[in-house]
Amino acid sequence: MTTAIFHYHLFKNAGTSLDASFKENFSGDEWVTNEFPAQPAKNRDLARQWISENPQALCFSSHTAFLPPPNIEGRKLLPVIFVRHPIDRIASAYSFEKKQGGDGFGSVLARNTDIKGYCESRLALGYDRQCKNFHVDRFSDMFPPAFDSELERALKALDVLPFVGL
Repeated sequence: MTTAIFHYHLFKNAGTSLDASFKENFSGDEWVTNEFPAQPAKNRDLARQWISENPQALCFSSHTAFLPPPNIEGRKLLPVIFVRHPIDRIASAYSFEKKQGGDGFGSVLARNTDIKGYCESRLALGYDRQCKNFHVDRFSDMFPPAFDSELERALKALDVLPFVGL
C-alpha cells in the first residue's frame, strides 16, 4: 500500500507556503494539484478519479476538494489541513482579493470597499461563508448532514483527522 499526502488547501490558511515546500521536496509529478466543482457528489467522484489516475503522485493538493478523503484501494491518504485565526484569515483574504485583479465577486468587492465594507457585504449574503464560519463549513463536510449539526460535524472532524495544523 502506498501512502500519499492529501493537502486540503484552505483559502488563506498558509497553504501556498506549504505547497511550495511540498513541491520542493517531491520530484517531478509526485506533487500534483487540481480543483473540483462545488457539487459534493461530483467533487468527491472527480477527486477519487484524480487520485486513481495519478499512481506516481505522493502528494495531492486542492483548494476545492471536499472532505472526507477518498478511499482508494492500494492507497492510504494522509489528509493535511492548516487553519488560521479567522480574523487574520479574513484580513489576508481581503488584502489578497484587493490586489488580485479580475472580475470575481470578492476581488471587485475588495477593490471597491474597505475591509469593514468587505466583511459586512459578505456577511449580508446568507450563502457566503468567506467571513462566517469558514472553517466550520469546510470541516463539517467530513460527515453527512444527518450526523449532527454543522458545528458538531466540524468538531468531530477535528477529533478524527490525523493532522490539523495551526
